[in-house]
Amino acid sequence: MRSIVSALLLISAGSALGHSGFSADDAVRYAQLRDTAAKSQLSSPEGKSSLEAAVQIYGQDGDLWWRLAQARLFAKEYDSAIQAYQKALELGAFGNKFKAGAQYDIACAYSLKGDKDRAFEWLRKSMDSGWRDLQHLRTDSDLGNLHEDKRWEELAATKDIAGMSRDEAWRYDLWLLNREVSRIHLNPYTRFSKSEQEAWVKNLHDAIPKMDDDEIKVAFMKYTRRMGDGHTGIRPAQAQAFPSLPLQLYWFEEGIHVVSADPKMKDLLGAKVLRV
Repeated sequence: MRSIVSALLLISAGSALGHSGFSADDAVRYAQLRDTAAKSQLSSPEGKSSLEAAVQIYGQDGDLWWRLAQARLFAKEYDSAIQAYQKALELGAFGNKFKAGAQYDIACAYSLKGDKDRAFEWLRKSMDSGWRDLQHLRTDSDLGNLHEDKRWEELAATKDIAGMSRDEAWRYDLWLLNREVSRIHLNPYTRFSKSEQEAWVKNLHDAIPKMDDDEIKVAFMKYTRRMGDGHTGIRPAQAQAFPSLPLQLYWFEEGIHVVSADPKMKDLLGAKVLRV
């Protein structure tokens, strides 16, 4: 298997370099460096030096620039790490959520340099590109320099709800839910336009004082259903399980009917659910 991988790397390198005026020796050396880098930790000197040498031979591989940027960040070479991330963004790479991840790491580099303005600039770019892990953002020590800045509370959604009233806390949850779904979902406006969705959220915001907690939780569930896909949902945490009945329901074309029931409730078999 190792020889096959090496051969594939050589073919890949040869294909990339053959049209750029590089020699066969360059292609072999490039493949060897890629292989060494792939087997090394990003934090290791050997891995970093292999990546540095590889991009000198062939500088059009966005994935290598991305790995080199990470290695430079580990080495606390912040300026050169930022340059490498920007080169990777220019060329593109294949990592999951690559763009958001590269922009996030640039924000970390600027934060560690002490440049708060540029850190917030790139952090917002990352969020706009779909950065998903809000909890990681909140706890990442690389961004610790930003925590005392007034911009942090809104961006990281770290406002303390302990001092809020019940209605204020629910409204803050609604604001955050809508913000996160709107920016992370691939297309949150397939069933409803943005203006329709925002109007729905505003109506819920205004209605919260008149609703009990369970009604608000169900309304949050309805919000996620408005996305119109099977992957977006919310299940509120419960100290106890929701009350349940020993019934099984099925949604027929004619409506929802009871198809199975505890023997004590057998009279409900076939009954149609009229209202929830």
